[in-house]
Amino acid sequence: MTGDELRAVRDAEEREKAKAPPPPKPHELDVLPRLKLNVQKLQQVKAFASTRGVSAGEAAVTLGHATEDDLIAAEAELTAGVWMSKAQLEAVQPIEALPEELCRAMMVLPVAISQKKLTVAMRDPLDRDQLKTLAEHAGGWSIVPVRAGPMALLEAITRVTTKIDEDDPSSWLER
Repeated sequence: MTGDELRAVRDAEEREKAKAPPPPKPHELDVLPRLKLNVQKLQQVKAFASTRGVSAGEAAVTLGHATEDDLIAAEAELTAGVWMSKAQLEAVQPIEALPEELCRAMMVLPVAISQKKLTVAMRDPLDRDQLKTLAEHAGGWSIVPVRAGPMALLEAITRVTTKIDEDDPSSWLER
C-alpha cells in the first residue's frame, strides 16, 4: 500500500468516526434494571422522574431507593467504564495538576498521576468537550477519566480545595 493509499484509508476511518453518534449522557442511560428495585419502588421512581423531569437514576437516589454509588456503578457497567465510589473519593489526597477554578467549574477532580497519565474523576467520562478542555490544561498529560457521582465529587473537590490557615481560627471550621 502506498503512502497516498494509506492516508486515504486513514482519512476514511476518521470520517466514519466523525459520523458516529455521541455517547449517551448519564441521564440517558437505562439504569433501572441494574438497580434491582421491586415493582412498587420502580413505579414510584418512574412517576417521580416523569413529574419532576429528572432521570430515573436521579429519582431513585432522591427517593432513597438507591445510593449515588449504586447509580454510578450501574452507569459505569452500561458504558464499560471505570468508576469511583464516595469512599474512594474521600480518600483522595490533593493533586495540584489542574487549576482549582477549572476543577470547580467543570466538577472534576485529579485523583492520580502515573506514567504521563492524569486520572480525573468526573460526572461524565464520555463527554468529549470536557475531555478536550481537560487535555488542553493538563500540560501534556494524557487524561484517564473515571466516573463519579455529582455529590461525592462536590464534597471531594470542596475538601481538597479548602485552604486552612493555621493563623486564622475561622478557617479551622469544617465546611
